[in-house]
Amino acid sequence: RPNYNEKVDADALLWPVKCLLQIGIARNYLETALLLLNVTVPDELRHRRRAHQMQEEAPTPLIPGLEMTKRLVTMIVASDIMALDMLLDCVDSQSQLRYWQSLDHETQLSLSLIEIKSSFPIIRSPEIRAWVREELNMCLKKEADLPTSWLQELCIACMTNAGCDINDLEIDEHDEEVLQTSTLSGTSGSEIESLSATRMGRVGRGESISFDGSDEDGLNKVKLEMVETRNVLMPSTSDYSLDYDLLIPCLLLLECRRSPWFPNQQRQLKRHASTQSLLDAACYLAGRQPKKAPVLTTAKKEDTADEKPYLFADFDSTTAMRQCFLAQNVSAGANLIGGKNGFVLHICQVLMEEIGLSMADAESFLMSDELDLRPVEESKVEMTSFDLTNAHRKLLWLLDEHVLSVKTFGEFETIHIRGRVDPVFASRSIFRAWLSLSYGDKKAASNWLSQWLARRLEIGAFSCSININSSEPTPSHRLACAALARSLIWPSTSTTLVGPEEDSYGVVSLASVMEFETKFLIEVCEFCVGLVESVPSGELEETSMM
Repeated sequence: RPNYNEKVDADALLWPVKCLLQIGIARNYLETALLLLNVTVPDELRHRRRAHQMQEEAPTPLIPGLEMTKRLVTMIVASDIMALDMLLDCVDSQSQLRYWQSLDHETQLSLSLIEIKSSFPIIRSPEIRAWVREELNMCLKKEADLPTSWLQELCIACMTNAGCDINDLEIDEHDEEVLQTSTLSGTSGSEIESLSATRMGRVGRGESISFDGSDEDGLNKVKLEMVETRNVLMPSTSDYSLDYDLLIPCLLLLECRRSPWFPNQQRQLKRHASTQSLLDAACYLAGRQPKKAPVLTTAKKEDTADEKPYLFADFDSTTAMRQCFLAQNVSAGANLIGGKNGFVLHICQVLMEEIGLSMADAESFLMSDELDLRPVEESKVEMTSFDLTNAHRKLLWLLDEHVLSVKTFGEFETIHIRGRVDPVFASRSIFRAWLSLSYGDKKAASNWLSQWLARRLEIGAFSCSININSSEPTPSHRLACAALARSLIWPSTSTTLVGPEEDSYGVVSLASVMEFETKFLIEVCEFCVGLVESVPSGELEETSMM
């Protein structure tokens, strides 16, 4: 046997193995060939000291290099689609353990991410996949430690196996220049909108994106990164779907460490989407993927259509939600849950981080008919003047996604289905959160918000008087205006404002508390004139009975 402490020619050592594997495949004796290798070169297969040296105190132990072991295993796995399963079934004569259990932890980490022909087949094996999931869970529980570099490689391996183009996650300097220029010179929204389709080349697949035409609030940049990240992770023409059971805990760990998902990102010329953005997109899509979508493991789809050993179960959403809790990542959990509960979690996170409310107080503040501002007034956050922050931008994004994008009448007062929220409830919750963040300068904050809404809703682009019987085209945001009018102007019969002096408040509208200008409220109401969605159902019943 060669002395591995000396420089050896790996090709000269491995060519007999290559010949043995080719003969085994040609004569249908591959399993026998692997058993022969397991007996003759067990230490080289496992990157360990030779058995006879375990009892000797050799000053320079002959340990096969890790690269030698990786090349040997790579040659075996690449030889046939069944070779990996056969290798895993080999039992070590020294420890009496199956192959994977006989390896040390460092070797397991290294071999699990072997790349063969632009794919990572080993983590598709049910046995190895189960081991990786357990390692990730233990790391989240702080019962084990995994190298950051390995987590980054695992993240890339999961996306590569699913056919995701990682280059599409690069944030091009040209994109940011267009967004910045749009603020100064008024670049058209169509030019900004073309960034997603131009860079990604995925027209006709995934989500579409619409832009305001200016990026004074920075919202377009947030939308561009979020939507493109989701589209990159969308199922493609690959034979394998994305393994969210591995990707989500991997990204959770990287985000806990404030590490980029892309290796050596600090030394890259181009910036990539943030770890949190990629995590949010993965959770968003994982919670919405159809059930019973099998994920192939080691073999190709056409070769294993009826072979159940190559399939593993659907996405484990319960475990993923528990992992989000362990990582204390509210945003990931909100995207995973979706619907009304996910929406509420998003806003609760804003209130918790910005004004220090507890989760219970934040949820009560949003869900109660009674607008109790005492927790806001008692918060220790100094509120002096309005200044647009990232928390405000998140509220604007939620407002844009759940209220301003409403298109159908059926979205009002319906059961909160996955991914959709009643626009009236959504707008009322967002306005309450906006009030909490800007309580020290309510009027300035509301003026800024009303101007932003006026641009988004195209108020002023149409006549102030809308004739519902006219054949002229009507504004495209009438339903959104109906949701805004109903949440701002119409308080429910039990809605009261509770403050330091409870007796001084009665049933009031949210618009009056936030100090919106009357002109803006009138324009919103004129835009939705004739729509019953702009009036609470209770008011309509009382009117019909009169």
